[in-house]
Amino acid sequence: MVERRSRRKMTVEELFDSDHYRSIIILTDIFGKNDGLRQLHYRWALIKNHDNMKHALFVRAMQDFFKKDNNLLKKLGYSNKLDQLYKEKILTDDCITSNSNLSNFLNRLTRDPYIILKKIEKDEVPRYLLTDYGKEQAKRWQILRYIKSINTELLEDVEKAIDKIIKKKAKRSIKTTIIENNVVC
Repeated sequence: MVERRSRRKMTVEELFDSDHYRSIIILTDIFGKNDGLRQLHYRWALIKNHDNMKHALFVRAMQDFFKKDNNLLKKLGYSNKLDQLYKEKILTDDCITSNSNLSNFLNRLTRDPYIILKKIEKDEVPRYLLTDYGKEQAKRWQILRYIKSINTELLEDVEKAIDKIIKKKAKRSIKTTIIENNVVC
């Protein structure tokens, strides 16, 4: 017997757990802040060997668009911001298999119950921007990612060090109070 796929809507947390939705949202958050992103931006970053990869002008335009040079990134061993996002597994390259899948994913993120992206028509070409809700969810995911990446042993060591400092200061405060009380008497 074949199991039927659940028709239940995904939660926002489940969207961020899936490589393609998370990659679309985070890519939009980082690179689409002003004018938004067109489908060709998503294709460049998320679909491997798509049909436009053969056109030299397109390749150059996309390299220029995603080329957010940063000396710090280069010192850390990344060629650009997009490369950093791939290596840190924030974005997953080749997570979308076709242009039609990309269109479906983008459309799903613009409709209820999510409305994480908004579609705007600019120069007769649709562009996608994050809604305020989408921005909140992207920040929330990044904060949760950082929290999950923190080593609990390190936190315990920091907590112990803070406790030692507080105890030392408390002892000094008690000694100072005793000395002040003895002088007054």
